[in-house]
Amino acid sequence: MAEKFLEIPWIPAAVAALYLLKKKKTAGEIIENIVKLVIGWYLILLGAGLSLNVLGGLEEKLVLSLGIHGGVINTEIFGSWLLMECRNAGFTAFLIAFLVNLLLAKWTRRGYLFLTGHHLLFLSLMSLSLIRVFLGEMSVGAVLLAGTAAGIYAYISVRISAAAIKPFHSASPVSLANSAAGAALLGAGIGKLCSRGKMSERFDKKGKNTGHITSMGVLTVFCIAFILTFLQGFPELAEMQECLVEAFLYGAALTAIMQGLRMFLGLFIQMFWDLGKEMIPGLVVGLDSTAVISWSPGAWHAGFLAAALTGVVTVSGLVFLKVPFVPLPGFTSLYFAGGVAGVFGNVQGEKRGAILAGAASGIAVILLLSLFMSLNEGMGLYGASLGETEYGILGLILTALLRLFN
Repeated sequence: MAEKFLEIPWIPAAVAALYLLKKKKTAGEIIENIVKLVIGWYLILLGAGLSLNVLGGLEEKLVLSLGIHGGVINTEIFGSWLLMECRNAGFTAFLIAFLVNLLLAKWTRRGYLFLTGHHLLFLSLMSLSLIRVFLGEMSVGAVLLAGTAAGIYAYISVRISAAAIKPFHSASPVSLANSAAGAALLGAGIGKLCSRGKMSERFDKKGKNTGHITSMGVLTVFCIAFILTFLQGFPELAEMQECLVEAFLYGAALTAIMQGLRMFLGLFIQMFWDLGKEMIPGLVVGLDSTAVISWSPGAWHAGFLAAALTGVVTVSGLVFLKVPFVPLPGFTSLYFAGGVAGVFGNVQGEKRGAILAGAASGIAVILLLSLFMSLNEGMGLYGASLGETEYGILGLILTALLRLFN
């Protein structure tokens, strides 16, 4: 009975209830919001279980066909697996990460606040899972350490990104709070290098946000499953149908996870925003990567295409070398990392800067995640991988520190 109680989201529900009571909401509104939160929690876990079954089969095909371990790069999928393992402890680490970020922003009088909830959640879950691997157990100390590490990194990430974002928002205090801040800085650096000498014109600066593209994730899994099946022998009709079913199930899992994240995190993001406004006079809001698309959609797509190309080439090299873990090119993650790098590379480096920045980000994402997952034996989970630059950077920093002190 105690184990079952620990599995239900009682800590998130209690935190949400306290926040709503402070906002003087009615009993009906409190119940409605908590029910929505709990449904979101179980939608994430439902998608996690479904995707684990689908990608487990993909991992088998990878081992049989190429003799290596690996997984599709998708932060939402892998993050949902980590939540399924960590449950309330993972949420607690997430809450501690925000509070650490908030206190750092207040004490340093630099109001950099990471307000992109799902990435802060996944950074916290990754930190907790990694620390638990080294400590061998899920303890209060592990939760505190994971939350503190993620919170410090979140603050530093937003603070450093503020310099790169000034050309776009020189008048308003904003920064980046996403999983591709490293790609943005890489893009800005490459853009500066490309600004020397005669350059071509920049990509366009106007456009609309395109939102998250679940279909690209489905296409990724279908193509990889089909290729791996083909490598085992020319696929029969039944095998092709199996690949198609796997892709659709993956799409259903990803849709459930994305909807669950919106329902689960919506209230907490609002709570974080309210606390930030109350406690920090000069609040510098971190933007998600989707806000960057409209600044230069042409540069975004050029960066993505370049990242996709170099990502595939880099993966091919890792397969040839038979490294312990090969992150398969999840084009959804490369869409965001490459797109962000392209936009920032376009500022000073124009078209050449956007393309080269996107190309560099594709290589960086694959190599960072391959090294991180290889050093930690896939964190015990195969078939998927975290995505974008921040998970590789923070993951490697934590790995080095844990190995140093363990």
